[in-house]
Amino acid sequence: GINHQQRILADRLDARQHQIRYQQWSAETYQAPEEWSQYQQQLSYFPVSGGLMAYLDVGPPKAPPILLIHDGLRHGFLFRHVVADLAEAGFRVIVPDLMGSGASDTQREMDRVAPIQQAHYLAELMQGLYLHQWTEIVYGTADLILFEQLEQYPEKISRLSLIETQAASDFTKQRITVRPTQALRTKV
Repeated sequence: GINHQQRILADRLDARQHQIRYQQWSAETYQAPEEWSQYQQQLSYFPVSGGLMAYLDVGPPKAPPILLIHDGLRHGFLFRHVVADLAEAGFRVIVPDLMGSGASDTQREMDRVAPIQQAHYLAELMQGLYLHQWTEIVYGTADLILFEQLEQYPEKISRLSLIETQAASDFTKQRITVRPTQALRTKV
């Protein structure tokens, strides 16, 4: 039989199917419905303290991991065109949908989607995947999550790339105030 925790997870997955149907109307998915359908079928789910986090895990399991983080206005589908290339280049590519985004559980309380909580959920996911250090690629406003990760888990991020973030702009202006860490000292 199914234990209580398995039943809760099964109920959440059923509810998620309903949630995903409505999210298919977003601009990105509406323009590429076949790609969205294929993407959804590849997703896995991991229980974090805030609910179930959806993620894509592509590439050899023992390959160097790359974590791709979208901003709060999108979901992991944003990276669909680069995932295969990174995997073919010999990386294990992890693309989570942040909590409250994409196929991950929706969060009603704002503090559950705050950058400090998102950083914690990502650490739970990566620990659950037995990954202790990774390269991270951060897009848009996810740099706020990155700052929390660097504060809470500085040893986890071995290399870093920022794409269209305020932090990337601040790095070039040398106004950034984040405490230096090994993650920031390593070039990508």
